[in-house]
Amino acid sequence: MKEIQLPTEIQLRIISFLPEQNIKDTLSRVCLLNRSWNVIATEQLWRICSVDRNNILPFVLGLLSSYKYDLGTHNTHELLDFYIDQMDNIASKIGPQLEKLSNELVPEQFQPTDDAHLPIEGFMAKTNEFQNRLSQSLLQFQICKKSHQPISNIMIPIYGKGYFVKKLSIPSYDPILDILQAIFPFIPNCKSFRHPTHGPEFIPTLQPSLIKHAEKYFNKLNTIQVEDVHGDGWPYLLQSLTDFGYNLKILEIAACLEKGAFISKRGLATVFSHLPKLECLRLEGIPIGSADFSWGGDLDITVLTEHCVHLKAISLDYCDLTLNSFVSIWNNCPNLTFLGVAGLQIHNIPFDYDLNPHHSMQTLRFVDCQITDTLIENATKSAPNLTMLRLVFEYPQSYDPWSPSRELSDIVLLSLAKYCKKLKVLALSTTPLMTLVGFKELLSKTNLQTLDFHCTSVTGSFGQLEDTFFKELIPYLSNIRTLNLFDQVLITEKNIIKLISTNPQLQSLSLNGCTISITLLSYISITNNSINSLSICDCPLKLVDVLWFCDELETGRKKIDRVYSNLEGLPIRKPLVPHDHWFMHQGLDIFSLWSKAIKNSQSNS
Repeated sequence: MKEIQLPTEIQLRIISFLPEQNIKDTLSRVCLLNRSWNVIATEQLWRICSVDRNNILPFVLGLLSSYKYDLGTHNTHELLDFYIDQMDNIASKIGPQLEKLSNELVPEQFQPTDDAHLPIEGFMAKTNEFQNRLSQSLLQFQICKKSHQPISNIMIPIYGKGYFVKKLSIPSYDPILDILQAIFPFIPNCKSFRHPTHGPEFIPTLQPSLIKHAEKYFNKLNTIQVEDVHGDGWPYLLQSLTDFGYNLKILEIAACLEKGAFISKRGLATVFSHLPKLECLRLEGIPIGSADFSWGGDLDITVLTEHCVHLKAISLDYCDLTLNSFVSIWNNCPNLTFLGVAGLQIHNIPFDYDLNPHHSMQTLRFVDCQITDTLIENATKSAPNLTMLRLVFEYPQSYDPWSPSRELSDIVLLSLAKYCKKLKVLALSTTPLMTLVGFKELLSKTNLQTLDFHCTSVTGSFGQLEDTFFKELIPYLSNIRTLNLFDQVLITEKNIIKLISTNPQLQSLSLNGCTISITLLSYISITNNSINSLSICDCPLKLVDVLWFCDELETGRKKIDRVYSNLEGLPIRKPLVPHDHWFMHQGLDIFSLWSKAIKNSQSNS
């Protein structure tokens, strides 16, 4: 039977539907289908590589074993010099490093992946074979150069699987990873370098040595994401960004709280002045603009807005941002579509600033910010195309009894209704001064589709909705498609049922932490409603109740695509999605919002 060859575009489209969970294992199996699928899946398999101590050996071996050769007919001395230098570099670094590495590892530590299925005793044999080929080619190159003869029928090295690597992630540091300095030439198309946090304990591990090994390749990158820097590494990281980061478009730096605090005698002003192409900036725990540090004041932000003229998305979380800096960003970055801040504190400073019209602004995010009605009113008035506002409180330090944010009132809601007609998503921690009048005006004058009444257990009663208030609000929620009632423990099951029965548009509902029972689940399973996504994490439900609910959904007429629950003992079965996060799938968490901002920036570019 003749094999059917699908177009590449269709194959890539099919692969895009593969679930993210265990994606590497799935792609590895796809590689074994046939030659056509092997080519497509191999490229996808190597696009994003995460390297640590346990897989460094098969990763390097996978690159070396796929390093191919081709025939060439070139006669330029520049090309000869390039290959001689390149191969000298590889030969001098790969051999000793791999020999040292193989001596340190024991067989059970070697876990081969992809096509690198060689036993530990055969590793050095494969490495020696590779070294011999390099030496032969290097000798031929040198002979051709001395005799001024063109390269003819000589095996020129070209890139193998390393050519597919687009993103390199190093989640933790180990001295063995210093070998990576020798493989950077094998991944010429790598444009993204990431060092995420190391485990749940957030131990900072990015060491100066790894930064120095990687810095010479920073000029090829357009994305650097560093969330885990050892204290000694900060000066090296800032200097490397200054010297080699001029092609960066996306920069994300986070200092882990407590253990990985930002340690530097200088701010980021010098760094920003050397990033002319920067489009997206996310900082967390980096005290820019703080008067407590030697560089002082708002210098970092001033330099940022003057030199990084292409900025489209900025997220500054707990960075000691001042009101002056916030206004400077707003007025001097006209291309911004996303602006997120956390921990902005204006205290009793009167807001008498003028905010320039910002027609490109689509998303505003204020988390744990001590702000006033006046600031929000001015911002919404200046951003008529705003589609999302997130104004929430998540940590106890952000809502003390004297917080000006407790005075936020209907002015916020009325301003949104008056100026932001395109608003579709609102996440809000309500205050006692926000009334039914404000919500009625907001819901009637905008096309709001997603509403998040944000309240978490750590904030106590701040953001809590009274049951009577919610009951009166239900008639005005008829156009809401996604509703979050997270930790709204005062809302009764009776009124939640009333909401479902009167809102035919409601498709996604989060009741995490709410006081519900099997009565509500039964109602959802037997009635004609539009809910296709339900989150019931941390609810007082029994395991048998949730299993019964899933059985009813499977056998009855009502179908729900996803049910999120974190009950222990739940099997992995449709439609259950255990230990997952509703916010992430709805695009309401910070990382989903930031990822969306980056995609918008890249698509606009």
